[in-house]
Amino acid sequence: KNTPQEEMELMTEQLDLFIKCGAPCMVFAEVTGSIQSDPKTPLSKRPILNNEDWKLLIKRINEISKMMMDRGMPLAYHHHMGTVIESQRDTERLLENTKDQVKLILDTGHMLFAGGNSIEVAKNFKERVIHVHCKDMRKNILNKSLEKDLSFRQAFLEGAFTVQGDGCIDYVPFLKFLKKNQYNG
Repeated sequence: KNTPQEEMELMTEQLDLFIKCGAPCMVFAEVTGSIQSDPKTPLSKRPILNNEDWKLLIKRINEISKMMMDRGMPLAYHHHMGTVIESQRDTERLLENTKDQVKLILDTGHMLFAGGNSIEVAKNFKERVIHVHCKDMRKNILNKSLEKDLSFRQAFLEGAFTVQGDGCIDYVPFLKFLKKNQYNG
């Protein structure tokens, strides 16, 4: 539970490297209480924020993104399975309540895994999408993972994620939308 200033101090070396390399953004996620690497905790037991914790998260994300932008580096928030910002609704709530300087990395695999729709998120927050991860999902392993309430790690090791074209995500509409909106992240 670091303050934004403490977090900034911890990430200064990496931030400096990203700036020197000309990176377009720095990926950021809240992982307090995350179950993503726990091989035994099922995804249904992921951490959930109460209203007070949401307010604190929003305040701190706004603060750290401002500090990063002051250095010329956009914060790209990564929604992720097993974390407090996992679902489409979590992602939308974050973006609806943070300042425009908080950008989004839209991860197609994680969004589908959480039951969300990447195209809807991209349409609703097109000006905030700064980076995209095009992970595909193997439908049979996705279904098994959800039905058996596997841990994220178990689902990952079973091969839930795959390369584009090997899974169930139809990338043509998504990529057409990105092209139409001149995405270049």
